Amino acid sequence: MPKLFAFVLSFSAVLLTNSQARAGVELIGAARGQGGYLSLVKIGLIALVFFIWVRLADWINRDTTRIGDLSGQKPQVWNPINIVVHLAGFFAAISIPIFWVGYPIYVACAFLPWFIYRIVRRSGIKKDSSIKQRLNPDQGLELDELQQDLGAEFEFTPAGETDSDRQSNLIRARQSPGFVVLKDMLSEILLKRANIVLIDYSQTQATPRILVDGTWHPIPPMDRETGDNVLYSLKYIAGLNPADRRNKQAGRFAIKSPEFGKRKINVVSQGIPNGERVQLKLIGDASAQLPLKKLGMLPSMEKPFAEALNKPGICIVSAPKGEGLTTTWQGLLLSADRLTRDCVGLVSKENEEETTVENIVLKYYMPAGQGTPNQKEALAQSLLTRPDSMAVFEIESPEVTDVLSASVKGQDVAVWLQTSAKSSVEALLRCMQNSKNPNQFADSVRYVTNQRLGRRLCDHCKQEVQVQPKLIQQLGGDPRKQKTIFQAWRLPPPEQRVDETGKPIEFPTCQTCGGLGHVGRIAIFEMLTVNDEVRKVLKETPKPGPVDAIAKRSNAKTPLASSAYRLVLLGVISLQEAQASLKK
Repeated sequence: MPKLFAFVLSFSAVLLTNSQARAGVELIGAARGQGGYLSLVKIGLIALVFFIWVRLADWINRDTTRIGDLSGQKPQVWNPINIVVHLAGFFAAISIPIFWVGYPIYVACAFLPWFIYRIVRRSGIKKDSSIKQRLNPDQGLELDELQQDLGAEFEFTPAGETDSDRQSNLIRARQSPGFVVLKDMLSEILLKRANIVLIDYSQTQATPRILVDGTWHPIPPMDRETGDNVLYSLKYIAGLNPADRRNKQAGRFAIKSPEFGKRKINVVSQGIPNGERVQLKLIGDASAQLPLKKLGMLPSMEKPFAEALNKPGICIVSAPKGEGLTTTWQGLLLSADRLTRDCVGLVSKENEEETTVENIVLKYYMPAGQGTPNQKEALAQSLLTRPDSMAVFEIESPEVTDVLSASVKGQDVAVWLQTSAKSSVEALLRCMQNSKNPNQFADSVRYVTNQRLGRRLCDHCKQEVQVQPKLIQQLGGDPRKQKTIFQAWRLPPPEQRVDETGKPIEFPTCQTCGGLGHVGRIAIFEMLTVNDEVRKVLKETPKPGPVDAIAKRSNAKTPLASSAYRLVLLGVISLQEAQASLKK
């Protein structure tokens, strides 16, 4: 510290006496030549150090980005240090009148951060072997590359109650010959945007399939030995017993990749008559949650529904199993006002993940028969805080439904529910039947939605096709303004697949969708507005037929077909996909 203080004082003195030094030069009659008084040699020396510093700064940045999460040396710390120290040396070189005093300071400032980082880095590598395992010999270090470090780059967070258990599970998984194959398989399924993987084990091989945008696709099978090695690694990472090939087991682990980000993976294994079946379900990052308008709800539906979420009343979202209900539930939560209104989510430990959204306070209950507080007791405690909104992922008893519907009128609470159903009318009646006071529930409910999922057309390769004006009119469009719709990419007719010389034309695979023609899925919504006419029939004749009929006559229902065909006209989905979705 005294040396640093002395250096600062000396540097300041030099700057303050700079003009006096120049005057001294004039006094002794130093000869001056013509020109701008620049020395090309000195400029060249400074430039040489600068370019070397650029290379070293780039190496520090890449190295801290690669191993900073393990070593604790973050690029956000080292990059500013490197730049500030270099600039200090540079200004010393151009400010100190005596070049051969300022230049060594510049050289020292240019290389000092790199030198210190190398010392800190070596110390970190000695303390943590995982840093050494991640590094590549191409970086200039004489490190041995382990077999398990080959393949795709992933950071695993294995299952386990303690750090010791997790470390033990990861070590056992890495020791398996199938660990590299597992990493490459995970990379492939993430690259193809799969969300479910099924691996069927027979006596001779393991056959994987992946679910991409609701459609199953095969991937290359593995021989039985390779498949067993992959399963060995997979089960250890998920905290399962690799030796048990008959009983049902369930576990979870997480992965992190520079290319694909973070993912949680649920693993379920179950013995079947001719072998074993293993399912991997990939759960995306919470940052990927989207509000209703980005999930596919048309503006004519989204605006009144979103407004109703912030007013007293019950709003329900529904869908058949496997049609994106959980995603829409989270979209509902994101579309509501959670900033100026107090929102409470009533959850158990088993289903808290679905309702975990920023600015929603979670209140926990114990499932029926497993302890206190039960759901009704937890709801009563939550209502004592007088929340503006209540989100209930699952209703366990009619009493809970009655308390919620009573809170709409008694405390002006907005209540959000979700249920599995094939239509909005079925969802409405199902929730109403789970009430001891159905008339009170009918007075409280405002909107009900239902949905199906359709595959989005790839914007990069979708094809525009001319259609008859009658079809445009049947889809709800104006034939005078629109003449075409879009379909997934298809190969042209055989006569158009050759050039003028008769040679086959090669059609490259679309890099966006991988040749599938679709990228992602969109929700096709049906919405039922519970107006006075619907509410009257709901009380008098609570059956699907009469309720559906009055909803159509009073224009209280936007059917699935209307939303699907609107998306066709907008070029979001194909007509074939719309028809397939409506048949689900």
